[in-house]
Amino acid sequence: MGYTITQNQTAKPLLFKMKLAGTANPATGLSPTVTLSKNGGAFGSPAGAVSEIGSGWYKVAGNATDSNTLGPLALYATGTGADPTDELFEVTAYDPYDATRIGLGALPNASAGGSGGLPTMDVNLQVHADIRYVNAVLVGGAGTIGNPWGPG
Repeated sequence: MGYTITQNQTAKPLLFKMKLAGTANPATGLSPTVTLSKNGGAFGSPAGAVSEIGSGWYKVAGNATDSNTLGPLALYATGTGADPTDELFEVTAYDPYDATRIGLGALPNASAGGSGGLPTMDVNLQVHADIRYVNAVLVGGAGTIGNPWGPG
């Protein structure tokens, strides 16, 4: 099973391994023929260049055209004297390599509990946040207009 890649990304190659026909030995020195299927579509040639890494490992260079469709991305590779290889990647709208918020734009790009981050709870389920404004009225300081939540 492959790994998750971000839609339209160019940084991550599609890695796959080739083995000599009928063995578990790595197939080196090949010029594999690779085809890709995007989300169950017809197989076609990749836009990214195919090259050998070493020890039977090969890659399709990251290319936005190859990763422009959300869903499964199937790779099929063949090479002279090698067993065919299948690999399956998942193309997602989020970035699994974004360490702070996995690329979810609605979340702040800061650590939880830190400056600009989401508030956190302590062991007593108490939220600790620096709330200074409620309905544009400064609470507890100059300009306070009583209880902003109504009579009580």
